[in-house]
Amino acid sequence: MLQDRSLLLTQQEQRIHTLIGTIMTMFNIEMIEEFEGGDNEGAGDYVNFKQWRINVDSTIAHIEDQGSFPWQCYEELDDVDQELIVKEIGMFTMELVTSLHDVKFE
Repeated sequence: MLQDRSLLLTQQEQRIHTLIGTIMTMFNIEMIEEFEGGDNEGAGDYVNFKQWRINVDSTIAHIEDQGSFPWQCYEELDDVDQELIVKEIGMFTMELVTSLHDVKFE
């Protein structure tokens, strides 16, 4: 039986929002606006992108959770390259979340 087009679009929209929530939870992505006006203690421990920020320690933990090979590769990098990798992963993840937020359902 064919489903109504509007029902399919609603289901797709719900799946996208679920995916966004999963990614944000997995990487501990936060909206920067939630922290404006407060003390900015520990601000250097985050990668910022548009309205989002991602905790550096969460990103490193995610790399470690990927298994021994990715973690070994990360550990073999010098401090500068490790910082660059964490920043790139954070920026990619936040760009993905931003792009998924911009998906329009018609």
